[in-house]
Amino acid sequence: RRPRVSASAPRNRQRKQQQAVAAKKTRRCCASPWLAYCRIVTFWAPGRVLKCFGMAEPLVQLAWREKMGLVSIILLIMGVIAFVTFGLQQVLCGLSGQQTRVKWNDVGNGYAVVNGRAYDITQYKHADATPWTGGAGANLMGEPANAGGKDLSFLFQNPNDACRGVLTYDKSTTDSKGNVVNVFPCVYYNNSNSINTNQIPDNQGCHNTAKARNALKKLTNSPVEYSWSDVKDQRNLVVFKGSVLDLQRGQFLLGTVKMPKEMQELVDGKMRGMDVSLYLSSGHKKDIGNCMMDIFSVGSIDASSMGCIAANIVLYVSLIIILGTVLAKFFMAIYFGWFMGPRLGQ
Repeated sequence: RRPRVSASAPRNRQRKQQQAVAAKKTRRCCASPWLAYCRIVTFWAPGRVLKCFGMAEPLVQLAWREKMGLVSIILLIMGVIAFVTFGLQQVLCGLSGQQTRVKWNDVGNGYAVVNGRAYDITQYKHADATPWTGGAGANLMGEPANAGGKDLSFLFQNPNDACRGVLTYDKSTTDSKGNVVNVFPCVYYNNSNSINTNQIPDNQGCHNTAKARNALKKLTNSPVEYSWSDVKDQRNLVVFKGSVLDLQRGQFLLGTVKMPKEMQELVDGKMRGMDVSLYLSSGHKKDIGNCMMDIFSVGSIDASSMGCIAANIVLYVSLIIILGTVLAKFFMAIYFGWFMGPRLGQ
């Protein structure tokens, strides 16, 4: 007698064959970048853990891993959008976009202006005793210095950097290397047509030592800000590479210093109230512009940096794309509901 064969045996064999084929497909598909990414993202959830949550079949586990892969991509896109919206401007603008500026007419007694920057002197104590600063450790805001709110640029001059080869110095005032101590009297400058050349005699106010320069750098400082309307209203100002230059200072150059013809024309009134960056953009004129920036600078123009402009462009483009997508879906839904829907229903 032949042994009786169960009726469910063929079905069991067929099920096993299907599972084997599915397993082979699963193993073969694991080499794809997508599945590899999904397994990397869900490395923290091994198969044994998933079985405890009712996902015993390999295909069910794989489907769950793919869902987690999609969720991770969605979160990544959300992070990119958040960065473009809130963080890109901070990165591209940099510190210049966040730096505190002091308006030129808001410089109070707690500041002293040097070469276009306002230095906080409220806590500063002058190390050495001098007739014009008082005893050792005296604050510059009080008597006899009274430096609060004053422009002390003439005390910290830079005549031996960009101005070498531009200004001509009398040989009696230069050292063996062709350097000079100063090109202006080392006194206070009060944005007027006259200065007191006898305020600090014998150039004793010239701070050319490394000790004096380092003490200045350690003070908290901010750039002095001018707007374009300020530059146009004050006819002694011009703009060069974003720096505001006071050409009126040219009249206080020492008699032993000679300017080139192009600089003299600018000091005499040519192009005042304008941006001279293009005019002084090449050749010897560019050297003149850099020299003027070293000795005539009183602040910087109120303008956005290229990084801030690029960040704003990216922000507006992203906003247009996002709003365009949302509005397109909205109007397509209205069109479908009002026009296409009734027709399909009929």
